[in-house]
Amino acid sequence: SSDLEQLLQLLRHKAQRLDQEALAVGRLKAALRSADGWAQYYLVLCALRSWRDVSQRAAARKRLEQAKERRLEAVLRHACSSLCTGLRQASSRRLADAMHGLWLHAASQRLGLASDEALDEEPCARG
Repeated sequence: SSDLEQLLQLLRHKAQRLDQEALAVGRLKAALRSADGWAQYYLVLCALRSWRDVSQRAAARKRLEQAKERRLEAVLRHACSSLCTGLRQASSRRLADAMHGLWLHAASQRLGLASDEALDEEPCARG
C-alpha cells in the first residue's frame, strides 16, 4: 500500500508538472503571437519611416533644384541687364561721337563758308 501511495503521489506530482508545463506552453504561445504582432507592427513602422525619408529627400532635392533655378534666373537677369547697359553706353557713345562729328563738320562748313565769304569780300574791299 505504501508503494501504491508513492505511485499515486508520483502521478499527482507528474500531473501537476504537466499542468504547469501546459500553462507555460500557453503563455509562450501567447507571447509568440504577441511578438509576431509586434514584428508586423515594427515592419509596418519601418516601411512608413522609409517612405517618409524617401519623400523628405525628394522634397529636399526639389527645393534644391528650385533654388538653383532661381539663382540661375538671377544670374541671367543680371547678365542681360549688364549687356543692355553696355549696349546702351556703346550706342550712346557712338551717337555722341556721330553728333560730335556732325557738329565738327558743320563748324568746319561754317568756317569754310565764312573764310570763303571773307575771301570773296576781300577783293571788293580792296577795290
